[in-house]
Amino acid sequence: MPTDQNPADIGSRDGSNSALWMNGPPWLPSPDKWPPNIDIELSTESRAEAKETKEVLATALPMKDEFSELMDKHSLWKTLHVYTWFARFLINCRSPKSRRMKGLLSTDEIKCEETWWTTRVQAEATRSKNFQADKLQLNLQTNASGILECRGSIVGVHSIYLSDDNLYTYKFVQLAHLATLHEGVVLTITKV
Repeated sequence: MPTDQNPADIGSRDGSNSALWMNGPPWLPSPDKWPPNIDIELSTESRAEAKETKEVLATALPMKDEFSELMDKHSLWKTLHVYTWFARFLINCRSPKSRRMKGLLSTDEIKCEETWWTTRVQAEATRSKNFQADKLQLNLQTNASGILECRGSIVGVHSIYLSDDNLYTYKFVQLAHLATLHEGVVLTITKV
């Protein structure tokens, strides 16, 4: 479909053609005006992107514990929230009634669970055979919180290290892919 008739392309341009966005191309309501042979074959670029997507998203190996069972069955967002509620319950059980937390989950509570999962993934990664190579190649160093970061050339900007063979990493990339509205590998990697 030509880009001037594709409503999906408006998001990557100036967004000025709201009629196209709301109604679609002018020929859409009349099936007799539809293009005769819509090409549904993948282009070389589409095949390459699909292959890269499969490689990026097919990085997790299944694990055999209760934490990963919930992660396997649900999204990262839901898993983090379930574990945050569970952590709050445990804290509240150990606290006097007057100091118990109530209400909605806070961002800090969820961040605490994210940190727990990150350290768990990193602890598993340190036992893998590829860890030493990753450590040298990515210049991995521990930050003040005890989390491994990839130290690069940009001062003050350090990516957190997550091994590519972990279910959490797979779900993390999947969440980024959904957050970018399935825009493709480059935007997903940028979001990650």
